[in-house]
Amino acid sequence: MKTSGLLTVGEIYTRNQLSEMFSITDKTINTGTFRPKGHDSVWLFVTEKKAADQTQYHDLLDNDVLHWDGQTMGRTDHWIIGHENQGLELLLFYRKDKRQYPGYGFMYEGPFQYVEHSGSHPTRFTLRRDTAIEATVGSDLEGLESEEERFEGTKKQRFVNYYERDKKLRAAAVEHHGVTCRVCGFNFEEAYGERGKDYVEVHHLIPVSTLGKATKVDPKSDMTVLCSNCHRMIHRRKDDVLTPEELTNLLRS
Repeated sequence: MKTSGLLTVGEIYTRNQLSEMFSITDKTINTGTFRPKGHDSVWLFVTEKKAADQTQYHDLLDNDVLHWDGQTMGRTDHWIIGHENQGLELLLFYRKDKRQYPGYGFMYEGPFQYVEHSGSHPTRFTLRRDTAIEATVGSDLEGLESEEERFEGTKKQRFVNYYERDKKLRAAAVEHHGVTCRVCGFNFEEAYGERGKDYVEVHHLIPVSTLGKATKVDPKSDMTVLCSNCHRMIHRRKDDVLTPEELTNLLRS
């Protein structure tokens, strides 16, 4: 399990906060390179300007490129050099100096990738910000947009998720299927109280983007109800829209 999904780029985290978030008792979190037990992540804690009594490593984040000295004895170098083959993500926590942020915190800069290294004791690394996340976001948006509109040459036909937004169809679907997610069992009212009462998202079982014309829809057989997370996961890949049953199997696997 990777820890990046629980962290927000641009947020400030102290080591104590991270320890609480991930139930960490290992004191080696106070070193510059740390791997949380049970997770496929390596955390890099980098302070650009070192205190006078510390080893004067030469570290600099230059936009998307990190020039960074590894540990003096090189014990964790293999995590960095072979992180992709090992299925590890490299996550950077960075600050200009120890007192830059409250509680001696670090700004979370997100995932980085190994580029090259040289020397030893310490090894000099070059890492680059992982822009794969941008590609993932782009793919997610494509998946969403494919359900919003369909193009044929220069003619644009808008199908909307029309059926999912039609008030009468939505009401009929909710009346029949209820307001509990059919995949994971999440219920908005149980989680959020009065604010979540009667809320659920309606999903058309045949991808809207495959429909070429107005189609009669039966809310009982052609629609179902999902929580926001499951609905988004079903539509996440525009060329691989899942069925609720397929997503249920993923959750159980």
